[in-house]
Amino acid sequence: MAENSIGPATCCFSYQRTPIPIRVITGYKVTDRQCTKPGVIFTLKSSRQVCVDPEVKWVQKHMEKIDQILNEIESSVNVPDSCCFSYHNNPIPIRVITGYKVTDRHCSKPGVVFTLMNKRQVCVDPEHEWVQNHMKKIDEILNKFELSV
Repeated sequence: MAENSIGPATCCFSYQRTPIPIRVITGYKVTDRQCTKPGVIFTLKSSRQVCVDPEVKWVQKHMEKIDQILNEIESSVNVPDSCCFSYHNNPIPIRVITGYKVTDRHCSKPGVVFTLMNKRQVCVDPEHEWVQNHMKKIDEILNKFELSV
């Protein structure tokens, strides 16, 4: 792969020949038609970019699959605002929590997002007893506040 200030921005001059597992690919771009060789640049989870031959079957299948996934995401009306993909497991003192929200049911993992005094948001596992207790206490405080207003 090379970049040039004159002509196309990025071109491939050699290709990765062995198939790359699709699970490590986060996206792709097709090189400019002005390049001497056609190419596809896969971006990997590690942020590494790899040139591959667009004529090879596994490359074409990966591109189709990525396009399909992106189209499904774009056409979906039920894309949640935020989801938890990992959890903070250690109990957080309730005095530093200013609020919470339960993640959308369309998320792959259930989660609760605690908002802390410093405005930081932390994902926690709703199955943990300490999380359930904190949610209950916050609800009680909010209900008392609403009744007194």
